[in-house]
Amino acid sequence: MQRLPRLDLLRAIAILWVMLFHSWMIGGIGGPLQPIADYGWMGVDLFFVLSGYLIGQQVLPPPESR
Repeated sequence: MQRLPRLDLLRAIAILWVMLFHSWMIGGIGGPLQPIADYGWMGVDLFFVLSGYLIGQQVLPPPESR
């Protein structure tokens, strides 16, 4: 499988999204990004979906060899 750096970037954005949520919940930091921080659970979902896809690509054989 070829490497997909864009998916790594999306995973990094998801991690930052969750960190923003936690900084808003614990420290009240967020300011104008507070509406985005309200949906921190979406960052967790995005991270797990992308991680599952990337790990599945490494574990499962390509479709043409099945």
